[in-house]
Amino acid sequence: MVEEGRKKLTIRSEGTFSLSEDDRSINSISSDGYLEVEEKRPGTARKLLIEPNGNQLSYRYREDGRTTEYDAEAQAWFADLLTTLVRKTGLGAESRVERFYSQSGTEGVLEEIARLEGDHVQTIYFKLLLDYDIPSRDIDEIIRAVGSTINSDHYRTEIFKEHRQVLLADASNVDSYLSAISTVDSDHYKSELISLVVDLIMSSSDQNNLLALIATLDSDHYKHEVISQVVRQPVSEENLSFLVENLLPEIDSDHYRSEVIDELLEHQNDWSSAALDHIMEAVGQMDSDHYQAESLKRLLRTQPQASKNYDILYRALEEIDSDHYKSEVMHSLIKQDQVVPSLNSFLQGTQMMGSDHHRAGVLRSLVSETDLTPDQLAEVINSASDIKSDHYLSEFLLEACQESDDEKVTDAIAQTAKSISSDHYYGRVMKCLN
Repeated sequence: MVEEGRKKLTIRSEGTFSLSEDDRSINSISSDGYLEVEEKRPGTARKLLIEPNGNQLSYRYREDGRTTEYDAEAQAWFADLLTTLVRKTGLGAESRVERFYSQSGTEGVLEEIARLEGDHVQTIYFKLLLDYDIPSRDIDEIIRAVGSTINSDHYRTEIFKEHRQVLLADASNVDSYLSAISTVDSDHYKSELISLVVDLIMSSSDQNNLLALIATLDSDHYKHEVISQVVRQPVSEENLSFLVENLLPEIDSDHYRSEVIDELLEHQNDWSSAALDHIMEAVGQMDSDHYQAESLKRLLRTQPQASKNYDILYRALEEIDSDHYKSEVMHSLIKQDQVVPSLNSFLQGTQMMGSDHHRAGVLRSLVSETDLTPDQLAEVINSASDIKSDHYLSEFLLEACQESDDEKVTDAIAQTAKSISSDHYYGRVMKCLN
């Protein structure tokens, strides 16, 4: 149904239609088809039914409720009306596309598409055009036309998805394709369209344009979905830095941010120090201690060189409030043998822990699993003097006592043991020393 002011036009049709060259009459209708049009305007009502009758067409015409002759005046009315129908409803689209394409090729069809009214009808014509054996030189022009002509995210996606094998057969058309989908508003449709082209993105410049397009997505879910697909391909060092510096911080959800970090660390190998720093900074911006810890542990496990930027690493560690999760990361550092070069920072991190249980557990692992010099071991022991629990402090000192009998170490143990108020626990430590 089409309504224009006080005029209402109702169209019902089936089958395939062939139109005259001037689009003012119907040449034929397939045997299973018909066309019925009814126009109502103030003071006048017209209705026309056209059906196939062998090799001819039959016309039944009614005006103001009365069957009357389909005369020259009625034919002129329908001829004027048909021009509106073909451009607003897609009536006879197959024959019209065939006519324009045979006369003027791709350019002729695109010129007619520009004159059509509505995304739905234009989409019909684009699809019919793409069913032809289009010369490769015309594909770029069609991609640009879809982007500039179709406003509907749904229809634009429909065209590109259904005809991706034609439109995206040549990687040289990727830049035009990215421009054509850049104005898609819906994250759902835009992510679908980006996904279609990820595997074609080979050159650094195209990667850069793709990442810039991903940055326009608002939804963390869709960002994660597309980035996860992107990072399964080789990503240039420049664009990897752009991704972790600019895209990763834009993911607000800790869950999705950690998922992206996992994907990055699993699939990308050529990490610069700066890129790893940006990952640690992005981890430090998370709210969830759980996700912070999981991301840092994975980072340290897969990219041990990340721990060399101690300032950023321990700054990220400071953002973890939970002693449980903080101790998990510290145990990971110990297992990766990454503590000694940053021993002072590590000990400062333990001193910010409120739980004597977790703090003593980390220090016990440190002295038992790390090859420390007597001076370093003494430094670790001295750092524990403010552990309040006699039980946990004595357990740690007993562990340290088993590691070395160097005089510096035993002196540090004896001095730190003075913080123990319980005679029982103090005696156990002294017995170990003697």
